[in-house]
Amino acid sequence: MSFLENARTDHIRDCDVAVIGAGAVGVSVAYELLKAGRSVTVLERSDVCSGASYGNAGWVFPNHGAPLARPGAIRKALRWLSNPAGPLYIKPRLSWALMRWLYEFWRASNSTVSRRTFGLNRELALRSLELTEQWITEEGLDCYFGRPGVVLVCETEAGLSESIQDLETLRSFGGEATVLDRVDLLKKVPCLKAAPIGGIFFEGDGHLQPDKYVRGLSEAAEAKGAVFCLNTEVLGFEKEKGRISRIVTTRGDFKPAEVVLAAGAWSKSLGHSLNCRLPLEPAKGYSITVGQPSDGPQLPLLLRESKVAVTPMGKQLRFAGTLELSGLDPNVNLTRVDTVWSAACRHIKGVQFEPRFETWRGFRPCSPDDLPYIGRLSSLTNLTVATGHGMSGISQSAVTGRLVSQVITGHPLDIDIYPFGPERFS
Repeated sequence: MSFLENARTDHIRDCDVAVIGAGAVGVSVAYELLKAGRSVTVLERSDVCSGASYGNAGWVFPNHGAPLARPGAIRKALRWLSNPAGPLYIKPRLSWALMRWLYEFWRASNSTVSRRTFGLNRELALRSLELTEQWITEEGLDCYFGRPGVVLVCETEAGLSESIQDLETLRSFGGEATVLDRVDLLKKVPCLKAAPIGGIFFEGDGHLQPDKYVRGLSEAAEAKGAVFCLNTEVLGFEKEKGRISRIVTTRGDFKPAEVVLAAGAWSKSLGHSLNCRLPLEPAKGYSITVGQPSDGPQLPLLLRESKVAVTPMGKQLRFAGTLELSGLDPNVNLTRVDTVWSAACRHIKGVQFEPRFETWRGFRPCSPDDLPYIGRLSSLTNLTVATGHGMSGISQSAVTGRLVSQVITGHPLDIDIYPFGPERFS
């Protein structure tokens, strides 16, 4: 007899909506459902904001969202593969799932699909920025939120030229930004060293300290009645008549009316147990958080060629970057940490490794077309998927929470979610 069959018990806890995952997306879903009048139980394998939501750059960036899958992406990836310190690293391994993901990534790396993805992600981020600001104001969240914009810093003429092409795409979707020459760039960001060729200023984009934001929002959700079951890992499910009838966890079982799968990089394995085959790869990213120099950057920066984001967070300064497809391997690759730190020292005056608050790594849940998975499964009428946000988890979390709430409550959708369907690769 299997474990799941042995796990039957008369002491199953009933719950209205079970949200699996307490990262930015799961907490946003819980918060919105509570506001819509539903009761929520959040099941989290570790702690609130313990995964990719914790140590990322903390951007909410509707005006800078060129997708990973784009023309030339495969060529660049192949070039970077020979460089262990490059922005992208794929750990060699025999994996049919990885091969399928790379195939779908290749299919999405054309101008037509890339342009569509750009517009869809911008629509999500615009609505999310509005909601994020609203929630922070309503709940009085202390998370260093601001909307000063983001500066893209280019070291090469080729990088600046390609970024200007992306700007034209942004303008076609109603966005705007300002191209900066070297002199204007150094006026706006005087702490830069003199190497950059120029840059682009994306006015109005926001940033925050992600762990303070997500934990503050979880406290607001708990105050509204959410139940957070932490250190509670989901082991499996029981299905009956096209519905999930039971969730088996390390701390007892739950009988849900509705289930939301928002487990980030762990959504893939949980989805498999429900016959939901999500092309989803955990993309490991790194960040280093140090003390903010007295004359350090006051605006978030993206160092284009090295793919490193720089975010001021009060008395701290965070450098975040790299993309490593190595499965759920928790090991810290010091070569890639050094890559992030070298970019920081090369571009920013006055940065010191000490005081160092933290060196962090986490797994971003990446879909091959750089769009999230949001929506119902045709085979399970009470399951809603909310994962696959890649490097846009903070940026798209609030609107995902709103959309999932609208799906479950039957309210009109703010945004058409058909392009984000979890079965679009089936």
